[in-house]
Amino acid sequence: MADDLKDTLSTTAPMHRRSLLKGTAGILAAGMFPAVHSAEPIVLRYLGTAVNQNKAIGEKLEKDTGIKILYVAVTTDNVTKRAVTAPNSFDLIDTEYFSLKNIVPSGDLKGIDTKHIKNADTQV
Repeated sequence: MADDLKDTLSTTAPMHRRSLLKGTAGILAAGMFPAVHSAEPIVLRYLGTAVNQNKAIGEKLEKDTGIKILYVAVTTDNVTKRAVTAPNSFDLIDTEYFSLKNIVPSGDLKGIDTKHIKNADTQV
């Protein structure tokens, strides 16, 4: 049995990356792409001060994408403390510019590649 499997594997043509990509492109073009459905709703934990919470934005995001925003409102000092001591307790952080000198050296934040954001070079 093991020899039969070994013979089959050794005579089968190897799968090449290009062939795999072409097959995947064909599936996507046909509209038969696989979808991932979560049994639980996706919740994005947004850490920041209360001044930046916007109920209308949260409702619109949930309506359009099914992703819910959970606003975590704390003081500016607590945003900094939490960013350094509990970086896995939030998904997005909205902090003051002057706090970055304390947060960035911790190495716990990951930046956003602005090449994927339309008009990022015109934003302030």
